[in-house]
Amino acid sequence: MKYITLLIACAAMSCSPIATFPPIETEAATKFGNAARKPVPRVMATVIKYAHEHYGWTDDVVFNLPEGVGQEAYALVNAMLSNATPMTSNDQSAYHIIELRVRGFNAEADVVYPARSGDYRMATLRLHTSAFDPWKVTYDRVWAVPIHESPSFTYPKDKVAEASNKIP
Repeated sequence: MKYITLLIACAAMSCSPIATFPPIETEAATKFGNAARKPVPRVMATVIKYAHEHYGWTDDVVFNLPEGVGQEAYALVNAMLSNATPMTSNDQSAYHIIELRVRGFNAEADVVYPARSGDYRMATLRLHTSAFDPWKVTYDRVWAVPIHESPSFTYPKDKVAEASNKIP
């Protein structure tokens, strides 16, 4: 039995992704740089859900993904979150994943979220999974420096009008 478990663990580790968003310009990053590839959408949805549950103070969840993430990844993340919409205008208050790093069973994300004061705050979240467990946040660090301006939306600009009609 322990050999079967070892074989499953080795197989799972061999398929472990490496992803960084915004993408870095290396050959390996370009090869693995599709944000719609598993588990990247699941990690991003987990980050947004955690940020809203722990730092949020409104009922609405508007989210913004890292630069370079396409419409397919936005659709996948949106499907994993209930009552959420992608940010399509700079006038919206949103949760912004500004950087995401996935390395096998570990991930780290920098998220900017709206604070009650009207400014934004930033937190770094560390996530972990295993072959049999879902992604979960294992560490969070809220940075003390307020951010006075919201990051700009990164939703594909040619899809903004289309999205406002399709995504609830």
